[in-house]
Amino acid sequence: MVIFSRLHPGEKVIAVFRFSFIIWMILEVYLFCLYCPTDLTPWGILTYFIVTCLLMPWGEAVGIGSQGFWSALDLLAAAFVFISLGRPIITTSLFYVAVVWSSRFLTVWGGIGYTIVTFTVYALLIWTQGLAGFRLVPHFLAMLGLSVFTALFSETLRGTEKEQYKSSLLLNELKNSFQEQLAIARELEKSNAQLKEHAIALEVSQQELVLRNQELKSLTEVLRVTASTLDINRLLELSMLKTAELYGANGAFQYLQLAEKDLNDLTLLTCYSINREETNAIVRRVMPILVSLKTTLSWRQGQTPPLVGWQDLFQELGITSFLAVPLVVANQVVGMMALFSRGANDLTIQAQEFINIISSQLSLALDKAILYMRLKQQAITDGLTSLYNVRYFYERLQEEVAKVDRKGSRLSLVMLDIDWFKDYNDTFGHQAGDSLLCKVATVLTNNMREGDIVARYGGEEFVVVLPDTSHSEALIMAERLRMKFREAQLSEKGNFHQPVTLSLGVATYPDHADCPKELVREADRAMYQAKAQGKDRVCSVNILIKNGKAN
Repeated sequence: MVIFSRLHPGEKVIAVFRFSFIIWMILEVYLFCLYCPTDLTPWGILTYFIVTCLLMPWGEAVGIGSQGFWSALDLLAAAFVFISLGRPIITTSLFYVAVVWSSRFLTVWGGIGYTIVTFTVYALLIWTQGLAGFRLVPHFLAMLGLSVFTALFSETLRGTEKEQYKSSLLLNELKNSFQEQLAIARELEKSNAQLKEHAIALEVSQQELVLRNQELKSLTEVLRVTASTLDINRLLELSMLKTAELYGANGAFQYLQLAEKDLNDLTLLTCYSINREETNAIVRRVMPILVSLKTTLSWRQGQTPPLVGWQDLFQELGITSFLAVPLVVANQVVGMMALFSRGANDLTIQAQEFINIISSQLSLALDKAILYMRLKQQAITDGLTSLYNVRYFYERLQEEVAKVDRKGSRLSLVMLDIDWFKDYNDTFGHQAGDSLLCKVATVLTNNMREGDIVARYGGEEFVVVLPDTSHSEALIMAERLRMKFREAQLSEKGNFHQPVTLSLGVATYPDHADCPKELVREADRAMYQAKAQGKDRVCSVNILIKNGKAN
């Protein structure tokens, strides 16, 4: 069936015709008994079947063997059947069929020549059988007519088959061309997909480049501010806002707390899109962990394991991602800067990398600012009592006098001196004298209002600047300081070797002076007036207060 399906339509018709003729021949020989079979008859018929119905279609289908070879083989098979029969005269049709089948391979003239050769062989076979009187001319004419007809029919059929073959070739070419175009289209589609992937990758790279450029700009601005200012508040706020803006954080805050008392100016809390109460709640939870780990903390809802004490607080505040970096100075965590997001806008890993870089710069800036603040404090502070020194006192006095001139208010100055300090120092030693000076400084500091300025003027002398204070109010405050110092001695007898007192002088600007230096001079004159009148009292230029009463 596979071989039969590969034949052309004309070859299929002839193959069916061959098979049908063999079936009819078998019926005539064995069923209708029209011929006399011999022992060779079955083998002859089988040989003819194999040659004509199997070998010849197979050779035609696969293109093996020439046309002359198959024609000769067809003729020999027909002759073998002719010889195998006892009455061969009646088998003339076998030669007719042989001629017809063989002539299909030939042209008209070739069919005529083949008929002549075949008829000659046929005539010799008739003669060998002793049938010389058999009429050969009708048989010759019949064979010649059949061969010419078959050749014409086959030639027409071959022309049709050639056209079909050409059409088949054309269809195959069109099919191949279509497949090639389809393959090219697929390659183009694949190339287009690759181009899209490259375009997406290029866009991502471009976005990363833009982000890196923005990071570089922000970092450059932070570095510029770091190098040009010692204002830590401004520096931290700028770094926080730049990072929040760069990575789309919904809010941020910064916290800084230094333990040193003389650096309390660096204590601050700045919030962006979050109130101070919520910020303080987060700081209380996060700051101990930062102090312990000294590393950046990051958290994302649903991606990072829940942390004890964090989960409920963040859910309550609507925070879905959180990033906190410690601020480290001298290997100690002194604060933190944090970013957070609400909703689907999670902070990226790049934000963590950038904020780590920022934090290292902030740590350096903090170290520098703290050093500057310490030097500044040392420059304006008395080393023994931690009060402002005389130089800073004069600077602040100038500023406060200028404020009085602008506002038209009053400014009072109290100058005080420890009575019998030299005798105390000589009797009990310099260490006891220093302790006494520190105790006076403590009493003064603890009894001042916010905005008042206390300074050590020199030796055992101290000054107190009282902004927005009239002369009468200043006298009352000076008397209170004198009494507070006396009360301190009574409550802390163990800290004093013998009782000491204070002499205080009060002057007011612009009532008693026209300039800061004159104000100091008047207050100093009032203080010496108190000493001259017996010490342990408060005096002004023209008023004496003793034991709480004006004289």
